[in-house]
Amino acid sequence: MELQLFKLYHNEREIDEWVEEKSKKEDVLQREVEKKDKIEEELRDKKKEHGKLVRELGKIDQSIKECVSGIFLAHISIENVCPTVFGVVRSSVAFHKTDFCLVCSSVS
Repeated sequence: MELQLFKLYHNEREIDEWVEEKSKKEDVLQREVEKKDKIEEELRDKKKEHGKLVRELGKIDQSIKECVSGIFLAHISIENVCPTVFGVVRSSVAFHKTDFCLVCSSVS
């Protein structure tokens, strides 16, 4: 009988130790789960921010393309509508540029 009581006592102590160890491991697990949840939330926020920035970048790229194509089309339309005037203006600018260069070189 004493032997059985002795075994029972030690079994209960061992069970208590296991329960305590299990409790500690559950606490560690809970802290890790909370860390994981926090990191996942940060990741979702970063992904949202990234998506917003990508959309904004796309809008900026589109507006740049529209501006460039508008400038190009305006240049083409000026040449097509008034080719003689455009040619005169171009040659006049070239003439004045050479005239300015001659004046600069004579001053030096």
